[in-house]
Amino acid sequence: MEGIIRLTISVEYCKINEKYKNKNRENKMKDKKKYIYSIVFFVILFVLTYWAIFKDNSITEIIEVFKDVNVLYIIIAFGLAGIFLVTNGIYMKKILKYLGYKISLWKGFVYSCIEFYFSGITPSSTGGQPAQMYYMRKDKVPLSASSIAVLLITAIYKLVLIVLGIFALIFNAKLIISNGTVFNIIFAFGMLMNFLIIFGCMFLMFSKKLVKKISKKIIKLLAKLRISKSPEKLLEKIERHLEDYAKGAKYIKENMGLSVKVFLLTLIQRVSMFSIGYFVYRALGQSTYGYFDIMFIQVAIALAIDSLPFPGGIGISEVMLTMIYTKIFGEELGLPAMLLTRIVSYYFILLVSGITTMANHINVMKKENKKKKNKENKEEIIESKEKIEEEI
Repeated sequence: MEGIIRLTISVEYCKINEKYKNKNRENKMKDKKKYIYSIVFFVILFVLTYWAIFKDNSITEIIEVFKDVNVLYIIIAFGLAGIFLVTNGIYMKKILKYLGYKISLWKGFVYSCIEFYFSGITPSSTGGQPAQMYYMRKDKVPLSASSIAVLLITAIYKLVLIVLGIFALIFNAKLIISNGTVFNIIFAFGMLMNFLIIFGCMFLMFSKKLVKKISKKIIKLLAKLRISKSPEKLLEKIERHLEDYAKGAKYIKENMGLSVKVFLLTLIQRVSMFSIGYFVYRALGQSTYGYFDIMFIQVAIALAIDSLPFPGGIGISEVMLTMIYTKIFGEELGLPAMLLTRIVSYYFILLVSGITTMANHINVMKKENKKKKNKENKEEIIESKEKIEEEI
């Protein structure tokens, strides 16, 4: 009888285990498909954008302009792109250290690259943070810690962007507004969306009860309309996220010093990124406009495209930069200036981030395979030992 019970339990365990494995495989397949679709969408946008750019422009003329650039200014621009990535790594390291998880600066840099790479290839930059949290979990940083880190970084990044946007309007409104009605509408929309995101983050963190009430009403409505098939599970999921946000709020209140440090590091990071355009401007032998004129134009463009559903702002960034740079650099240098700015501030960082992400993924897979083999070897040893004991 005892043997039958044991056998029944083993069979049921195997069924549950197999069901879990199948579900895990299905989730992995879905993630792979999303990743492939994102890359395909990115490639299509890239090809269409640069086909539209080069079909009416001479590549030979652009190359001739590139030959005359001041190399020193271009090196400085690439250095600023490096500062952008390293600074992200520094504040990730600091936040996780405060949360009790020590990571190396290299690991912080890797997480920074993962976030940039997946944000760069997914619409509205939606893939960066989930990918970052996934790889943190692989390094034994729990979701409770990574979600607080990501929430803090998102809120402060948006805050820095808005602060710089306000400064741009105060000190450079004439140059920004002169770019036409379409740009001004997109810029205003970007400002509004960033304000709403910061308000949303604060609302989620500091108004747990109210958010829970609103969530319940929305879920009931979705259940009535038969849009949500499992309202209980959805509410459970929202409650779990609210707990994380509440922890995040408590953590921010108790560690205002860290928030200030992260704000300053984010400010350095964003200013380094927005300064690239100025050094491209100087590399092309231009000096009419000052540093802050060019930097605040970059801020305005970033705010305008930040909330639009294009991976890495492909297409819209090129159009806006070419339009604005033609006014600043002149008819002949507008397009080459845009290309140089995008190569340094986006494609170079995307390439470095992609290589780093791939190397990290291979390393994670190697570790997992090694664990799997060790587990299988242990199981084989136990089985062999049991067989020997039975024979004796």
